[in-house]
Amino acid sequence: MNLNNKHPHSYHRKKLIRQLLEAGYMLEKVPVPVNDPALRWMDGPSPDSDLLEHDLKRFHVGESFYRVESFATRVSFLGVRAFHHSSSNSSHPEQSISLEEARETFFDWLISGYEFRYGNPKHPSYGMCRLIDFVSPDVNRLRVFEGWQGVRRNGFAWDLIISINSLPIAAVIYGNKGDLLNTAIQAREELDADPVFGTYVQFLIVTDGHDSYMGSPTDEPSNFTKWTNIFDEILSPRQLYALLYNGIRPGFDEDSLAKFVIDAQQKEIVQRLNERIRQYLESKRKRKAEPQCLGYVLAMNAENNLRHPSPFGWMGAIRQMVYEQHVYLSDTEDRVRIGFEDAFTQNTEIVLLAEDLSEEECQKLMQDYPRVHFIRFINRTTGPYLIDEKNLGPAICKIETPLETLEYESEAE
Repeated sequence: MNLNNKHPHSYHRKKLIRQLLEAGYMLEKVPVPVNDPALRWMDGPSPDSDLLEHDLKRFHVGESFYRVESFATRVSFLGVRAFHHSSSNSSHPEQSISLEEARETFFDWLISGYEFRYGNPKHPSYGMCRLIDFVSPDVNRLRVFEGWQGVRRNGFAWDLIISINSLPIAAVIYGNKGDLLNTAIQAREELDADPVFGTYVQFLIVTDGHDSYMGSPTDEPSNFTKWTNIFDEILSPRQLYALLYNGIRPGFDEDSLAKFVIDAQQKEIVQRLNERIRQYLESKRKRKAEPQCLGYVLAMNAENNLRHPSPFGWMGAIRQMVYEQHVYLSDTEDRVRIGFEDAFTQNTEIVLLAEDLSEEECQKLMQDYPRVHFIRFINRTTGPYLIDEKNLGPAICKIETPLETLEYESEAE
């Protein structure tokens, strides 16, 4: 947001604020800027140490309650240490750490908490300080700040800052339709100049009020990925807690892709696959006949979709998830025997076939193992694609359009 011209998107901004307030957020005032030019780096979004301590004490008990004070100081000082590392004028280089290390440390604390040891050194006790209470989320404090200016004092301000327990987790920036790529580029430039805020923020969201794209502090702006509704899908308390709890953050891998959206898409496919397997088990118990091919998953191929950063490939990662959920994570002997096409026996019940197998190879496997049931994975090429459901069974899940990124948006314009 340009502080000198903040009216064009005020309607959409106020509408989102109203949704947040109705969902339990509190609208807070932005701190007064520091007048000293040497302390300009303190103007950007950052945790308030006292407020953070107060928020955390709401859900800590016992020894953890007393440890929260020092922990809150460590958390709020983390961004300062990253600033000193990036500043050539820093007087405390021995206490500084790189921005990458600060981000990883904060992310670990955010997801896993901070474990401490106390009591008898020979027989110590252990406790945990957490930044978010995921078990009883109502005790957390959700806040929204409007117009928090950047550290460069160039007229830029973050339209909305979303915080949980005084931790600035997300930033929302409004831009013009068809020009959101430049908005994302500007947001990244402002964030790159602010290592303090850059330590804590997990999501950057750019929107024109209708179309919205999200990325991480390390994503290339062109890889910011489209979301339909930033409140219902990202910023509502239920969604925000769930996404943080599952440790999903875009750009957290070396590929710096919009992993956040891909993980959500994968989760949907895995859920549908598990439901189809559950239906198969139910029909087996009732001794109902099932086709040998239980169904198929159809998705865009690598040239038309962002790839999940996995050694198994995008669809391979999905097959591995299903396998692990039904084999490794099973605590009963009556578990589904699932395998892959390159390693299964007559005892295997369901085989997940790789997308690079030809039709002839799939047919041969089905003929050689008539008692085994199969699930096909198919890469959809561009153009028309005919599905023979007589041989493939029903569609378990279809992903027929590419993930839309700001790169697509800019090309479309």
